[in-house]
Amino acid sequence: MKFRERKDDISPFFLGFFEKRKRKELGYSLENVSKDLFMSKGNLSEMENGIRMMKKDVFNRFLRQYDIQFDTELNCFFEMKEILAQIVDCFLRFDDRKQEKVREHFEAMEGSWKNTYGCFVGELIQYFIQVVMDHQKSDDLFRSLVLIENCLSNDEKALLYMVRGMEGRWNIRLGNMETFFEKALEFVDKKELFGLEALIEYYQIVEWMRSGSSFEVYEHCVQVRKKFYASHNYIRALYLDNLEAVGITCLRAYSSAYARFEALLSNMEYVDDPYLRFCVVQNAILVLCVMKKYREALELMEKEKATFSCGLSNFIFAPYCFYMLNEGENVRRTLKEIKPYVKDESDRLVLKMVEYALEKNCDAFFESARRLLAFDQKYRNQENIELTYQFMIHFCKEMGMVQKRIEIQEAYIAFLTNG
Repeated sequence: MKFRERKDDISPFFLGFFEKRKRKELGYSLENVSKDLFMSKGNLSEMENGIRMMKKDVFNRFLRQYDIQFDTELNCFFEMKEILAQIVDCFLRFDDRKQEKVREHFEAMEGSWKNTYGCFVGELIQYFIQVVMDHQKSDDLFRSLVLIENCLSNDEKALLYMVRGMEGRWNIRLGNMETFFEKALEFVDKKELFGLEALIEYYQIVEWMRSGSSFEVYEHCVQVRKKFYASHNYIRALYLDNLEAVGITCLRAYSSAYARFEALLSNMEYVDDPYLRFCVVQNAILVLCVMKKYREALELMEKEKATFSCGLSNFIFAPYCFYMLNEGENVRRTLKEIKPYVKDESDRLVLKMVEYALEKNCDAFFESARRLLAFDQKYRNQENIELTYQFMIHFCKEMGMVQKRIEIQEAYIAFLTNG
């Protein structure tokens, strides 16, 4: 990803904000500077706060009056833009090693950019690192960037709102994230951060999938995939393929979804991306379990043992599969093997249900099921909800709980109809 910006393209709004920061850094009052620039205090205040544009002749007068070397400031400005372009390009292409190096270079500057012309781009880099790389909420930094967004280029504004939309995944207070992605697409002009438009659309699709999939989403996937291929970004295109297959599961077309996951695993033989493989295997196993193909799910777990290094999720349903196949000894063995690694509450509840089913502890089993359903409904984990209902129905059948089974079947049908 590269950037290009001519000096003549620098926003006049930026000039006012920069003047304000420099004035405060030098210790001059608004009143003193306005007199030196032969203008009213009110007019200068409006220029400093983005209400009125600062003309370049006024800005140049300010530089001459206080002997400020602007060429040095411009060098920092372009350095910040280069760092931003590099760190976003690394993210776009999943180049984590290079991204960390760019981050180290930025952090080694120890904020030396803060009182330079590159200060606003530097703040945008900070915001990107905090939200995208560190998964932290950053309301204050976003608000400060919105106040000076007129100083940013269109692509930088687009990046700002895309990152805010991504922040919504762990900042629940933000509510509907789709509006941020829509706003980002309004700004993007592809003059600086190449590939940004496709990246925004990718995360827009992610959000659509979270809020409920539709056939229109797949048409959009086709268009975005073309953009990734056009920029030779094949890794991001494969991630999009996985996302599209997940969307098919949302429509409960499980056989079609599994065929997509199988094809994707085949295509990944020549791609070194352990995390993507982990995600695809996880989704494939979950779909096999929903389709009640427990033996095939276990075979896939065995084949993809290497993905354990990325997380436990691919194997959490092993005891469940063995239970559904009535292999008690294997249930106990896998429970013993997996338990020490379980950290996630939903995973812990899945294993608890299997344990209580083995013990025929009905009250504890249904309490764990109730808590698991509440968790998965909150996070819209449709396939997990289906598995929980299937498990409860199977358990009721084993225990001869006819009335309870009818109640759960009715709830399951209601979920399939309305969920």
